[in-house]
Amino acid sequence: MNNAGDADLSESSSDEQPKNALSVPDYRRLWINNLAYMFVSNAQRFAIGWLVLDGLGGDETSQGMAVFMLGIPVAFIVMQAGALADRVDGRALLLRSQLGLLAVVVATLVLLAMDRLTYGWVLILAVFSGIAQAFGQPVRQALIPLLVPDRLLMNAVALNALAMTTSMILSAPLVKITGDLFDFEGVFALQVFMLIAALGVLRRLQTPTIQESKKRRLLQEAASALRHVVGDIRLRVLFLLLAMAAVTVNAAVMVTMQAKVKEELLRDSGDMAYLLGVMAVGISITSVFVMRKGDM
Repeated sequence: MNNAGDADLSESSSDEQPKNALSVPDYRRLWINNLAYMFVSNAQRFAIGWLVLDGLGGDETSQGMAVFMLGIPVAFIVMQAGALADRVDGRALLLRSQLGLLAVVVATLVLLAMDRLTYGWVLILAVFSGIAQAFGQPVRQALIPLLVPDRLLMNAVALNALAMTTSMILSAPLVKITGDLFDFEGVFALQVFMLIAALGVLRRLQTPTIQESKKRRLLQEAASALRHVVGDIRLRVLFLLLAMAAVTVNAAVMVTMQAKVKEELLRDSGDMAYLLGVMAVGISITSVFVMRKGDM
């Protein structure tokens, strides 16, 4: 009788265990927040280029500088932000970084509505947007293994990649449609709506308590991480490939191609949106293939 009871108890407890990472409430909240946040992050790169080229009448150089200003804070802040993510409450860091990004987008929207948005303001706001995103990115990755059991970790990572590719597919086309209907004010109002909705989900997120430990200065931890990367050939190769992609592929797609649509095809640079969506579909297919292969 006891054996039968133990078997029934074991079977019922296994039935109660989550079958996938989205069944874990806190991971589901993080995933929904990531989906909305990544949508805004991808939308910003496209929207800023479109705004500079067609809204402000800029050229490829001015567009490239604006996109550069959006990305450069990551290069200088991301390591310190990664160290910070290990020592502070993850939910609080996410809230602050996302509130900072929301403030930047709201400021852009207000300046647009007042017809006061100049190219100089675009560069300044792009830097602040990049800073907010740089502080938010590392903690999003660091929270995943803390919110799901070990057996669901790979499922959680794959779902996070799905959120990223889904946001890439949808962001530029939805921004283009919104811009055609409501002009650039609508583009940034859409981002405000997405960020507020994401914050609503984030408020309910519960993260594990940070364990107190002996702490070094953030710069010391960042330097230690850099030495670790330099000392590992595999990490050096990975970072080199990522840097090459950032300098070549990202620049060609997010800057050159969008500018050429306007300058050589004599079309609205926003028409690049649908090509970006199709390209993102290709990236998602390749990502699935690589994950299934597992040894590339």
